[in-house]
Amino acid sequence: MEDQVWTAARVATLIGRKFHVSYSVSGATRLMHRLGFSPQVPGRGGLHAAAAARDACRWPG
Repeated sequence: MEDQVWTAARVATLIGRKFHVSYSVSGATRLMHRLGFSPQVPGRGGLHAAAAARDACRWPG
């Protein structure tokens, strides 16, 4: 399953493909911030870590 995270690197690649201009990762990050957006940072461990954390949670009682 492909992740759905919009990193600055993916945004820079998309801008290059759609508009035929080159942006560095830091340039894409600055552009996104000027437009009111921020890149998404992948979480640690993905779905497996979230499931393990959920399963490890114990409710009192």
